[in-house]
Amino acid sequence: MKKKNPFAVLTWQDLESWVGLKTLSRGKAYQKSSAVQDLAVAGKSRLIAWVQGTKRYATEVEIIGGEPNSGCTCPVGIECKHGVAVLLEYIEALKQNKEVPLINPEDPRLALLDDILEVDEEADDDIEDEYDPNSRMQEEKPQNQQSGSGRVDPEQRGSRAIQGACPIRP
Repeated sequence: MKKKNPFAVLTWQDLESWVGLKTLSRGKAYQKSSAVQDLAVAGKSRLIAWVQGTKRYATEVEIIGGEPNSGCTCPVGIECKHGVAVLLEYIEALKQNKEVPLINPEDPRLALLDDILEVDEEADDDIEDEYDPNSRMQEEKPQNQQSGSGRVDPEQRGSRAIQGACPIRP
C-alpha cells in the first residue's frame, strides 16, 4: 500500500495553526505572485526552493511528526511567509499533477540552510552555557521550540484532529 504524501493531507486550518493567519496570507500572496523558484523535494517529507522576497532566500519546509516546519535564510528564519509560499507551491503542483524534481545533493541551498541551522544551534549552546538555574531572572524558552533546531516541536504543539477539517483552499 502506497503511503500518502504528508503534504497532501494538510488542511488550511493546519497551516493557520502552524504560522497564524497573517503569515499564512502573506505566504499565499508570495506563492500566487510566482515568488517560489526551483522547487525540489529532498526525501519524502522535505521541500527546498528559492523564494524571491526583498532578497532571494533559500527556504525549506519539512513535515516532522505530521506537522509542517520551515527554515529560511530570511531575517525571520523559521515559520515565515517564505516557508508558507513553498508549501503552497508544492501543494499546487500536486493538485496539477506536476512533477517536482528531486534535489541535487550538491545544491547550494542545502549548505546555506545547514549553515543557518548550525548558527542557531551555536546560539542555543551559548545561551545554555550562560544559564544559571538559581537565577529568578532567567527567561523561559517558548514551549513550542525544540532546543537548537529552530523548528517547532510537534509533540509540544498538541494534537488536533485532521479528519473532517476543510482542505486547503486554492
